[in-house]
Amino acid sequence: MDISLTIRRLSDYADVVLIAGQRPTSWGTRSTWQERGAVVRFALLHLVALSALALPWTAAAAWWLVGSYLVRMFGVTAGYHRYFSHRAYRLGRPAQFALAFLAQTSGQKGVLWWSAHHRHHHRHADKPHDIHSPHRQGFLWAHVGWIVSDAYVEYDRTKTADLARFPELRWIDRHHWVPTVAFGAGTWLLGGTTGFVWGYLVATVVLYHATFAINSVAHIWGTRRFPTADESRNNWLRDRHAGRRLAQQPPSLHVERETRLPLVGT
Repeated sequence: MDISLTIRRLSDYADVVLIAGQRPTSWGTRSTWQERGAVVRFALLHLVALSALALPWTAAAAWWLVGSYLVRMFGVTAGYHRYFSHRAYRLGRPAQFALAFLAQTSGQKGVLWWSAHHRHHHRHADKPHDIHSPHRQGFLWAHVGWIVSDAYVEYDRTKTADLARFPELRWIDRHHWVPTVAFGAGTWLLGGTTGFVWGYLVATVVLYHATFAINSVAHIWGTRRFPTADESRNNWLRDRHAGRRLAQQPPSLHVERETRLPLVGT
């Protein structure tokens, strides 16, 4: 890990959060206030999640935390990753939309956005054009910096043309906040304060960092079974993510294939 890159990214964060009217040029074209807003919202979620410390740890809290995490992690791995990014299996349109909704309850933006960036990552893993390599941009940037920056708010729509032909997927991608807000409201209605704090706030923070660690930790720590061109590793964290067990694959399988399984209706 390049410590100097990590320090530089930390400095960029300080610029975004503390200095009005000046932004790192590598972060794109939005205003500093918009960049700062993304960082502040991300930080506020973590701070509000700390309200869990004021609540008693009960069996209900544990069920809300674990259940919410596991269900939505399934949406991330089986949905964002295996289905929408890699098209590893087929679904009908209602099930496809339901899976997109479930994935987006995690608060990790739209399925088209997620898939486009993940497909790009597989094309350029740990190479100069990789958008979140800890070996090139530093650990902090790979873990969370690229998500809260403005540089990758947009995505190459040609990379998800196969998905964008479904109007319902375009809609839910554009309104990516709807599923996660609905899920948060549901935890409040069904579980009250305990359900909302443990089942939504804390579970979302844990879900964020478990997912983000695949881009950062899993490219630094672990074992390598095959001499691939990237720096991906197999480790306990990665093995516990459904759908990610064969992450470090032989060179012939590592680069994303041009031919994916056809989607419904093709």
